[in-house]
Amino acid sequence: MSLRRSPAALAIVTCGLLAGCAKPEASIVGTWQIDPASVLTGDRHTDEITKSALQIATLHCEKDHTYTWSFSAGRYEVRGRHVTFTPTTDFDLSMGGKVRDAELSSDGKSMTTTSDAGKLLRLLKLD
Repeated sequence: MSLRRSPAALAIVTCGLLAGCAKPEASIVGTWQIDPASVLTGDRHTDEITKSALQIATLHCEKDHTYTWSFSAGRYEVRGRHVTFTPTTDFDLSMGGKVRDAELSSDGKSMTTTSDAGKLLRLLKLD
């Protein structure tokens, strides 16, 4: 059977070849962690402290559009590959918690955001 004669086969092959065939909405669900390479400074002492802190800095995104991140929680919204995280807990709001935007990679395995200090952070999907 040739692809020219089978629209279904052509659609399957095309979908497999194109990036972004999986819905970004589904890609965000799971556990994420900051990529150490995006925050390490090269100073051994500082980097050891940073690596320890990263072990507890885990983002969990649920199917119901809620998230938890270390000591914060809230809701997220996905538009294409753009993700907006909005804190909703009293702790976040009292500490000046703010909306954070991120960009999901085309393969759904990483996303980038900007830290409060203006540094680009990369998060990697763990599951």
